[in-house]
Order: sequence, then structure tokens, then C-alpha cells
Amino acid sequence: MSQDQFGKNRIQYKKFEWKLVSTDNFDVYYYFEGESLAPIAATHVESVFRKLESALGYGGFNKTKVLIYNSTSDLQQSNIGLQYNSAVGGSTNLVKPTVEVAFNGDLTTFKEDLTEGIARTWIKVILFGGNFKEVLQSSYFLSLPDWYVNGASEFIAKGWNREMDNYMRDLATSNKLRNPSSYSGDEATLIGQSVWQFISDRYGPDMFTNILQITRIYRSDRSSIEAATGSYFKNFIQDWKSYYAEKAMAMDGAFVYDEYFKAVNGANHKGREVTTPVLSFDGKYLAYSANYKGRYTVFLTNTETLKKKKIHSGGFKLNDQVAITNNPKLAWQSESVLATVIIKRGKIIYTTHDFVSHKNEKRVIEVFHQINSYSFSSDGKFIAFSADEKGQADIWLYDIDRAKYLKITNDEYDDHSPSFGPGNNVIFSSNRNDDTLSTYTRYQSAPNYSLFIYKPGSKTLKKISAQGCNYTQPTFLNATTILYLNDNNGVQNLYKQDINTGEAVPLTNNVTDILEYNYNAKQQLLAFSARSNGKEKVFIDTAFSVMDVVEITNKTEQSNITRKKILPPEKPKPTTNLIKVTPKQNEDDIDLDKVYFESDVTLLLPKKVIPVVKDSNSPPKRSMISTYGPYDYKNLFGTDIVSAAIQVDPLRGLGLLVESKMSDLMGNHRVNLGFFGIADIKSSSIWGEYLYLKRRVDMSVRFNRSTYFPTDGNVSHRYAMNTVESKFSLPFTVYSRISASPFVSTTRFSDLSDFTTIVNYPDQKRLYVGSKFEFVYDNTISSGMNMLQGTRAKVSFDTYINTADSKGNFNRINVDIRRYQKIHRGLILAMRGSFGRSFGQSPKSYVFGGMDNWLFNGTDNGGIKNPLAIAAGGDNSDIMFAKYVTNVRGFKYNAQSGNSYFLANLELRLPIVKYIYSGSISSAFLRNLQLVTFTDIGAAWYGSNPFTTDNSLNKTIIPGASFQAEVNNYRNPFLYGYGFGARTFMFGYYVKGDIAWGIKDNVQLSPQFYFTFGYDF
Repeated sequence: MSQDQFGKNRIQYKKFEWKLVSTDNFDVYYYFEGESLAPIAATHVESVFRKLESALGYGGFNKTKVLIYNSTSDLQQSNIGLQYNSAVGGSTNLVKPTVEVAFNGDLTTFKEDLTEGIARTWIKVILFGGNFKEVLQSSYFLSLPDWYVNGASEFIAKGWNREMDNYMRDLATSNKLRNPSSYSGDEATLIGQSVWQFISDRYGPDMFTNILQITRIYRSDRSSIEAATGSYFKNFIQDWKSYYAEKAMAMDGAFVYDEYFKAVNGANHKGREVTTPVLSFDGKYLAYSANYKGRYTVFLTNTETLKKKKIHSGGFKLNDQVAITNNPKLAWQSESVLATVIIKRGKIIYTTHDFVSHKNEKRVIEVFHQINSYSFSSDGKFIAFSADEKGQADIWLYDIDRAKYLKITNDEYDDHSPSFGPGNNVIFSSNRNDDTLSTYTRYQSAPNYSLFIYKPGSKTLKKISAQGCNYTQPTFLNATTILYLNDNNGVQNLYKQDINTGEAVPLTNNVTDILEYNYNAKQQLLAFSARSNGKEKVFIDTAFSVMDVVEITNKTEQSNITRKKILPPEKPKPTTNLIKVTPKQNEDDIDLDKVYFESDVTLLLPKKVIPVVKDSNSPPKRSMISTYGPYDYKNLFGTDIVSAAIQVDPLRGLGLLVESKMSDLMGNHRVNLGFFGIADIKSSSIWGEYLYLKRRVDMSVRFNRSTYFPTDGNVSHRYAMNTVESKFSLPFTVYSRISASPFVSTTRFSDLSDFTTIVNYPDQKRLYVGSKFEFVYDNTISSGMNMLQGTRAKVSFDTYINTADSKGNFNRINVDIRRYQKIHRGLILAMRGSFGRSFGQSPKSYVFGGMDNWLFNGTDNGGIKNPLAIAAGGDNSDIMFAKYVTNVRGFKYNAQSGNSYFLANLELRLPIVKYIYSGSISSAFLRNLQLVTFTDIGAAWYGSNPFTTDNSLNKTIIPGASFQAEVNNYRNPFLYGYGFGARTFMFGYYVKGDIAWGIKDNVQLSPQFYFTFGYDF
């Protein structure tokens, strides 16, 4: 029972009806309102195919599947990658060439994400193999750190970009640069990108491909780099650090944040991402949000005292999914009203918080897929949105009093950061090539961002051109002066510009980017977020003045490469067989120029088809490649996991477990098949399961057959149990769910001791109907094999009704709570408490003692009553319902038995090699080596509780010829065990070796040795 299944959930808040368009090398899948993104994606992936093929030395034998999601919130509802639990080992996860990409409100980033996703998938196929044999070999011998694979794909897609350059400069100037293997998550990706950039620059672009190909042979990042570069890995890492330290020296003399300001959010040791620092109109308060892997908190800080308080929190920390890290977005509507835009349960929730009246108002915005940014007019009556609707990031205005939307731009250019100025003019940043407002599609965007000013009612925009750099996040200082971020020298600094004369001057000269800023002109306060000492921080400059102009003389080397890409778009070859994907026009199409509130909580859209505006003076169109389709999605199954493992069943013994798990492309339909058999080929289990995960409620059907042939001297029995179960599971959150599982179960007993028993004792058959109810909570994250952090809990209730005799009815309740607490670095304290009770007219037994998958095990008699005993003519079909309770180290199986039990476990887990060494560890044996110390305490008993005299622990019955004696003993009911052990990964299995001493009735027993397979609890 220590290997109970937990797991997180994927929740489907909407229905996805997939379609696909096909090209020569890719299948691109999309769904409703993704029609405009599909041809863009198809054109882009084909344009980079040959260059990816050349850079990676791989082109694939089958078409790569590309799945396009309208937003990250939609992507989080995907069932692809839903993790399987593997307790023993011996499993092989097959690599499928499938890429999932979410549109995040920016076409430029969307294309980069497509390239990165394809590169990452192909790199995994190159390194881990594309067929069963190669994957099997790699699963045993190849294990690469996150920075190696993810950094390689990031480098392929983005090359040496400003984000990575700023990140490395910050680490180098603050002396925070460590060995690559010590980083994880997004930081590992940026570190890996920097390593591959260093390799390309120092050893030539071809070295990238060489190292990847060598990795398949050497199966180690360290050995592959040493073999390809001819440099010891230690020297290579030192050269890499020196390389970026020299690059950082180009910014000597620039402003270092932590030397002058105290961060509002402290040191930010956890590495939360901070977004939208906004000052209230009176300058008294600063609001900002902090987000850690999807779990967010909104803080309100007093700008004078710097005291902060939490005003809102939500979301869930995601370790195996793409998190929405820029959630929520904040803006002040007035001096006392703060607005937030939050993505929650697949919907956009707009909320206002009034800190004077303490009233909150919420609305659901259904117009957009996502909101990139927004701001209020000075009187708080209008909102300017940069929002995505149907794959376009456009500028919208919203009249709060009339509840009416007006769409300002309507084209494929990326429009961001709108801000109101005098006369409700709106300034925003865009990569558009044209200053005329028209409905443009398929037009080439500019390679950089400039600024544009919209005057209400005008059909043209005033352009403020950026020359060889990017102008972003503009705001009006007054009618003739604007502020914005400018990355002309490779760092985003704050600039001031006169609109009439065009004169622009820098106001800051920083060592790394200003990520976001907010300026309060009345109080002359500048709030901004930036990366410092390796973390994102929020600062307030109380002495800032727009009159203090600075001089910028230094410039990064990266800035000399204007948006350098390793894979520039390749112009597709002209074709005469052009098949264009045309969105279906029907009554569901809408006019986005007119959108109204139907109620206070829901936005609805009137229905109308938007005409395409043609302009003879429009900019040049981008090329479109030929596509075939669209076609409806069909469920085609493929194998995900194949497993063949040794397993030890505590009742039946050592055997072979074979499993195969299959699913369709979307992971919505899954089929699991399995077989377990021991050497005598008599005792076995076979099962099959189908899961349907496409809707809000997950459903499954499972068939299971188990047989057991015990023998004891001349006694030989056969027990068989068949169960058909359907399961309905409702996830509340990604962490929790409830489920109900009605079932039908049959048991059959046959006495096969000899011919006489076969004749005299006919087979006994029983039919049960019932249901199992379960609540599961799991917020754990994994940092390695057998290394969890977080909490798990499960509460289950089973009820069995014997259809022939009510005296055979029984129920069972189980509670299992586990906590994994990080102590220091990789040192984990694992705690578990478990309780179970079977009751009713025919309660079943718990078998207490031992460990799961224990080789060379032993079994005791269970105390006064042995639930595993068999006798001639004796039907012990209850043996098929017995539950083994582990881990109870220091004792054999069946050390105690009863219809109730309690167990507590405590383990201290130390990954000894990873704890003392932060570098790359190529050996799977050393990388996963753990030393543990543990203690277990618990008891199993028949009766009301273990302390009464009338239970199996304290009462002993001595039979006699004409009478029987009952002896009551007042014993300590609990079994104690303590000891130590080691765990590691060997030959495809996670193996454990332990030695434990048991204490029973206050007497220490001889040491018990355990050699087991699989993870701990």
C-alpha cells in the first residue's frame, strides 16, 4: 500500500474539436478560432525545415505533428505528457515527434516558439532514439541535464538574444555564475543557451552539430564536449565563465541596481517572476504581482515605509506544464481602486479592488483569448487593451460607462503596451510597417518595434520610428513628451523624447534591462522591475527626475548583431499548387468593432462577418506555402510506454510484470494492458483499461482478473477474482479530485487437494456489487528519482454488497497522508501517516509488515488469527481481499494482522553525491545514489482499538480437550522499526538495500535485511 497511486490532473474547461492542415514535412493541428494561426504556423515550420535539418543533422522519417493552441491557458488543458507513475522500473518511454505551441499574443514570439519546439523534439529523437531499440538503450545509459537539451533548442531558435545576454551579464557582474548543472527550469534553459552560444562562437557553428552526434555515442554531456572540443570539461566550464565575464566588462560604469536601491520584494531567493509594478495616482502605494511557476501573489507596498501586505493570491504551482507566469496583470483605475486581470479556470477574470469601500467587482471577459497589457485613462472611464482575438494582438478601447468595445487596429502586426495621453490619445508599441489603419493579413512585419500614436477618430497613426533598435512600453509625460524603453545599446533603458522635435535623451544607464516600469509624474516616483543578483526584483527610485539626463557610452557586443537569428526565415519556393486554408464563414462569425455587455458578468458578441479591406498602397505580403486540408482529426493510437519488469507480489511471489500503455495523439483516449505471472504459470493477473479524458469528467473502464494457487503440504487451493469497474473522476484543481467507481466483482474457490476434496467440496462462488469513493490531493514536485517535495493525501471508502448473503457485506476506509519537506539542498524529510479499517458483517484483514517488492522475503503467521492460512475444505476467499500494509521494516510480512491498522513512517533522504557536488554527474548510479535513515511504528488489530483487552493483540485462546482457556496479556501493541539503507538506479531499476531492527513487546529483534525494487512511499 506504500505504492498507492496519486498524481495531478489536467482539467478540460472547454471542448477542443481539432482539425489539421498538412504540408510536405509537418501536420499542423488547430481548433476553433485558430484558423488564422494554422497557415502562419505551416508556412513558418516549412521555411525553417531545411535549416533545422542542416543544423541538427536530422530531418525525421515521419511528419512532425505540430499542435497549435490559442493561448497558454488552453495548452494547460492538454492531456499530452500526462505523467504515468512507475514504481518499479524497467519502463521505456517512447519519444514521439510531437510539438505543442501556445500563441501568447505575439506572432514573433510564436514563430520562435515553433522553431524551439521542433528543435527540442528533434534533439530528443537524436539523443534518445526514434525506435524502440534506441530508446531502450538510452533509458538505461543516457541521462542528460536540463541545460543541455533545452538550452540547445533555445539556441537553435533564438541564437544570442538580448534576454540571454542580460541574464548572463547579471550573473557575471554579481559573481553568481555557477556550474550549469546546478540550474533548473527556465534558468537552466538560459544557461544552456549561453553554453551553446559560447561553443558556436569559440569553436565554430559546426561544433554544435558535432557535439549532438557525438552525444549518441558517448552518452554523456561531459564526455561529448571533451571529445569534440579537446578540452577537459573543468577547463571548458572555466572558459565559458571567463567568456561571459569579459562580455560583461563592456558595461563597466553602468548602474548596478542593488548598489543603490533596496528591493521592495527582498532577495527573492525562491526566484519568483515579478510583473506590472504600478504606482497609485497619489504615489502612496505600489502594487505588483509575484509568480512562481503559476502560483501568484499580489502585494501592496507603502512607498514611504516600504511595508507590504498580501492582498490576493491564487493559481497553482506547475512543474510538468507550461505555467502562465505573467499572471495577474495590474493597473490603477483611481487613487483607491486597483484592477487585476487574472487567467483562472480557462477564463479571463477582470476584478476591481476598492481599498476605501473594501468592495470587489468581478467580470468574465469572453471577447479575448488573452490580454497582453492594459491601462486606464486619467479619469478612469476608459481602458486601452492590447489583446489577442483570433490570433492577432490588436489595440482595443473599452468605454466603462457604456460597456462598449472599439477595435482600433485589426491586422497581424503585434501591437503592445497601449497608454492614454492628453485628449485620450493612445500611444503603443508595434512592429507594423504601415501607419494606416486597415484590415491587413499576410503582411510582413518590421524586424523591430516602433511607437505609434492613435488620435480618436483618425484613420492614420503618427509613427515614431526606432532606428536599428526597439522602442517599447511608451507612456505620455505630457502632450509633447513621452517616455519609453530603448534597447539601442543592448540594454533596455528609459528614454525621454520630444514628439515635435524628435529629440530623445536617456534617463538611465543600467547594467541590465528594465523589464517593466511605471512613472508617477506628480510625486516624481519611478517604480520598475529588473534582474539583479540572479533574481527579478522590484525597485522604487524616490529621487528620480525626468530632467536628469545621463550619457550612455558603453554598448554590448550583442547589440551589434541586430536581432541575429541562427535560423532566419527561408523564402519558400513558388508553387502552382497552392491550397489556402480559408476560415469558414457562417452565422457564428462576428463583428469585433461592436461588442457589448449582456450582463455585469459576461461579455457577448453580436454576429456579423467582417469584410476584408484592400489597400493598393499596403506593404508587401509574406509568402504562403501550399497546404492540404483542412481535415478532421482522427483518433490514431500509438505506444507511449512499454514495460517489462521483475516484481515481487507479497502473496504470490516473484514474477514478471509486462505492461503496455497506448494513447491517441491528443492523449484523450488511453488504453493500458498488463500481465503479471510467476514461474508456475498458475498464479497470475491480467488487466485491461480504457480511459476517456477529453471532457470535464474523466471516465474509465477496467477489467482485472487475478488467480492464486496456494499450497501447504497436501492442501492445494485455487482462488480467482474477476472485477469490472467503471470510474468517474472530477478534478477540482490540478492538485485535487474526487472519484466514484461502481464495480461488479466475482470470486471463486476450488479445493484441488485431491480427488476426494474436488468431489466433496464443490466450487464456492460469490458475486459482489459496490462502489469505491476516493479523494486525492497531490501537489508534489519531483527533483529526481525518489526525491519529492510537497504533500500527498488520499481518503478512500469501499463498500461491497454480497448479492446472495448480506452476511458477506463489508466496507473499508483508508486514509494516507504524506509530506515531503526539503531541509537543505537535496536533503528531504519524508513523513507518512496511514490508517485503515474494515467493518461490516464480514470485515476483511490487513496484513501488516515488510516492504513492497522484497526479494528473499519471509512471512509470519499474523498473530492469533492468520488471514493467509489455508486448510483442506476451508474456503478462505477473503485472502483475495486482504491488503498488505508496508513499509514496516524490521519485520516480516504478516507480522501482525487485523481489520484495523495504523502506521507512521519517517525517512531522511540524502542524495549524497548531488549534495556535495553541484557539477554534471554522468553516472546514473552516482547521480541517483541516496543514503537514508528511517523509523517505522504501527500496529494492526482485531477489535475496537489496540489497547482494549478484547482484541487479537492482548487476548490469546488456548484450546483444550474439553475446554479452552482465554488469556489476557497487557502488551505494547505497537511494532517499532529503525535502520538505514541506500538507494540507486541500476540496470533500468530503482533498487534499495536496507537493514532494520525491529522492537516488539519492548524487545529488540535480530536485524532484518531487505533488498527491494521501486521507490519509497
